[in-house]
Amino acid sequence: VQKMADERHLKMEPRADRRLVTITGSNQRAILGELDKLATYLGRGKVGIEDIEELCWVSPEVRIWDLTDSLGARDRQAVFRHLEELLADRTAPAAVFFSIAKHLRNLCVVVSARERGEDVMGAAAELGLKPFPARKLADQSRNFTAAGLRQAVQLLADLDADLKGRRDLRPDLALEMAVAQIMDLV
Repeated sequence: VQKMADERHLKMEPRADRRLVTITGSNQRAILGELDKLATYLGRGKVGIEDIEELCWVSPEVRIWDLTDSLGARDRQAVFRHLEELLADRTAPAAVFFSIAKHLRNLCVVVSARERGEDVMGAAAELGLKPFPARKLADQSRNFTAAGLRQAVQLLADLDADLKGRRDLRPDLALEMAVAQIMDLV
């Protein structure tokens, strides 16, 4: 990435470099397009993570990863920032729900293994995760208890019913309320 940035007279800060790769999925054509956009807007010079966040397009899939990473880190402010961005981009609340549910289910497996004294990396790997996401999940598992996650899963079951019309709530509002309750629990 830095070589391609050098050709455009840009100096990428290490965090900006990694974020660009994350949001483009290592797609060289997408990286080139985003670097061209940065060069056009910034001219020459240093590119920070703030520039990447402000100027580069981030797919809903990456935003959902950001959301689940923030949830795993128990960073309430970041969780709601990412949730707001997803909903503003018209990502379906059901899609966000399923991603959160999957992440919490995976955390349940790893946290349960940790509480039983088992290898958390092994538990994460058994979920079929590649090494990097498995490490992230293992690290995030320290922020949760199995009891708290069971309560979070119950809240997700209630959200599922709400999204299917149990209560007369807008789906985005039901999702935001459930996430707030989950952040208070776990």
